[in-house]
Amino acid sequence: MSHPDKSLWVEALKNELNNLISRGFFIETTLPKSSQPVGNSVQFKRKFDSNGKLIKNKIQICAQGFSQKHGVDYNDTFSPTGKFSSLHCLLAVAAHKGLEIHHMDAVAAFLNLTLEEEIYKTIRSFSSACSSNKVWKLKKPLYGLKQSSRYWYLELTSFFKSIKLFPRKDDSFLFISNYVGWQCFVHIHVDDMTIASNKIGKFKSLIIERFEMEDLGPANFVLGIKLTRSKATKEIFLSQTSYVKELLHEYDMLDC
Repeated sequence: MSHPDKSLWVEALKNELNNLISRGFFIETTLPKSSQPVGNSVQFKRKFDSNGKLIKNKIQICAQGFSQKHGVDYNDTFSPTGKFSSLHCLLAVAAHKGLEIHHMDAVAAFLNLTLEEEIYKTIRSFSSACSSNKVWKLKKPLYGLKQSSRYWYLELTSFFKSIKLFPRKDDSFLFISNYVGWQCFVHIHVDDMTIASNKIGKFKSLIIERFEMEDLGPANFVLGIKLTRSKATKEIFLSQTSYVKELLHEYDMLDC
């Protein structure tokens, strides 16, 4: 690797490998003669704040879902993604009712899930933990598998219903509780959660008991959107300055 940020990416890779190993996502084994492994891929991601400043480099080791065979490696795959229009509605309701808006991120979202299918994945020799003549037998749904998001969706839906948060009919990843004394709205985009509630601490304590979460505190930057709030006027202003700058940089128009 000759990238200027080589040390940051190497550290990110170590973190990802250690995360998968320590959490039991796979066991290293020899591929059975009757089995065909799915492919391997690596995603490089950068996380930025609302001003476009780099927060961290992140690597995800994934499976190549396109190499899976239906009826062998997977069956059902449906999983929703929270609509942006639902996020806008959540923010509008929060502004009108004066609800707190916080942001949480699921750490290793598939950690508590168990993969039902028998799937083997090819690996690269990232480290001494990976032998070139071995494969990974996956124990948990890994990013990239066609059914992984569905496992997460079903697990989340079951949990939210257990704490009396129910999905809207027009958006299965917008959960609402509107009981006397507790108003709570949760919008989910993959493993990002935007929560609006009059008792934000109650929701956090419940979900942290079930899943490992990163508490990002009051939401000021959600899914690439900067939030600027005025409680006095009950308004929330949305902007995507960093995204605009990113586009201008991509097309060499920063000085236009």
